[in-house]
Amino acid sequence: MRFLQHLLVRPNAEALTAADARFVRSAFQPEADGVRVYADVIRWTELEEIEVVKAPRAVGPAGWLVRHLVHGEERYHVGLYYGGRESVLPNVTEGVARYMVQCVAFYAPLPVRYQGAEAFAPLT
Repeated sequence: MRFLQHLLVRPNAEALTAADARFVRSAFQPEADGVRVYADVIRWTELEEIEVVKAPRAVGPAGWLVRHLVHGEERYHVGLYYGGRESVLPNVTEGVARYMVQCVAFYAPLPVRYQGAEAFAPLT
């Protein structure tokens, strides 16, 4: 089982692209006591796990077109699990997924389990 290692430096939202920054402002707003994901507020003390997986694409020419021409890069689904509930942010860029994971690692006062294809923050 892997856990996020606490970060001492807050992730920099200014490092995101303009489109990614707009998305983060509308869908993922970290604050001192919790994070607002769309309309849900998740207290940092309730957050148990974060999972990052590559968004699946259709096999064949249609999947290739979506991945390379529509999105231009891999996309990820980010799931936050807390108190028997979940909030999922689908089809986000790698930069947004990395920012979200690093925000959890910075703000969460308790250990948070991490599952994912790639580590976007240091793990213990």
